[in-house]
Amino acid sequence: MKRNVIDNVIELKSEYAERNQIVNKLADEINAYYFNLLEMDDYQAHGVMLQNGLVENKACEAALRGFENVLKVMVKQDDLSDEEKTEMKSYLRTVAKARHAIARLNDFSRQLFTIPKTFESDIDFNALRELADHTTKKIISGDYSFTG
Repeated sequence: MKRNVIDNVIELKSEYAERNQIVNKLADEINAYYFNLLEMDDYQAHGVMLQNGLVENKACEAALRGFENVLKVMVKQDDLSDEEKTEMKSYLRTVAKARHAIARLNDFSRQLFTIPKTFESDIDFNALRELADHTTKKIISGDYSFTG
């Protein structure tokens, strides 16, 4: 009986180590792609991202978010052994790391492909400058009161 438990724990740790390695590799590849894009000018990055597919990146993020949520629920199950909960939590952190990487890549893509809206303004730039100067003086003086 004891030998079966030890074998099961070793097998469990081996399975989770393999899973962690796969997801870590995905996160590393996403990060490498992201940092390579940052080194390019906007035109190059735009072309590379179009060529590699934006829809796939969004789908990857959605899948990882869903998987992360499933793991969060599974970790809370009462019928799991302490060893399995520990391994699953480690795996959850690895999945969260990969989800963060693809979310950052998708944020970059949104910034690159979304044309910002421009708004007309009647702002008095002299008054804005005075407000900024006033605020700067308040910060430097350490007097943060609104009345004085």
